[in-house]
Amino acid sequence: MHYAPGKMTPEIMKVFSLSSTLGFEDQVKFLSMLTSLQDSERKQDLIERTLAGERVWEEKQATSTVENHSR
Repeated sequence: MHYAPGKMTPEIMKVFSLSSTLGFEDQVKFLSMLTSLQDSERKQDLIERTLAGERVWEEKQATSTVENHSR
């Protein structure tokens, strides 16, 4: 399945970008799951959970960086 960048929402573009940080097998599983979901509410839920996980990771990284600089 081919997606033209102009046709993807910013959320989908972010999810695809985040998935690229996974190992190849995990990336294939994740993208397969995302594209196979027919229910738009379940797909949106997966996107929101993925983006929420990214925000948590970014906050942990920021906290870790601050703690390392304060030592």
